[in-house]
Amino acid sequence: HLHYENWPDHQEAPDIDALNLLYKHRDSLVGPDEVVMLNCKATIGRSGLFFYTDLSRRRISRMAAEGVPLSDMKLNIAQMVREVRRFRPVLSGNPTQFGQVFELIARHYDELKQKNEGS
Repeated sequence: HLHYENWPDHQEAPDIDALNLLYKHRDSLVGPDEVVMLNCKATIGRSGLFFYTDLSRRRISRMAAEGVPLSDMKLNIAQMVREVRRFRPVLSGNPTQFGQVFELIARHYDELKQKNEGS
């Protein structure tokens, strides 16, 4: 059970570095294909930011594991939002939250890139 306190709904994460550590901790606890449960009130704010970032990070990691060169990786965020909203129409995020999604995806990509360059 991971708990992130003091994060008002419909707002960006107050500490993006702490949120990034939360993802890394989650990565250490579960495998890439294991299910992660979110416990939330309505799944309309913070959960969207967590979900879209987690989904993107997992897709990037899966592509890397399959040998896709980092320079060839592509994510279609709009398509992902569309796919997800078919099953959970209210799962959302505001523009500031999606800005953090992109920042966290870029950090994950950069970490993979550094890891590959060090190999």
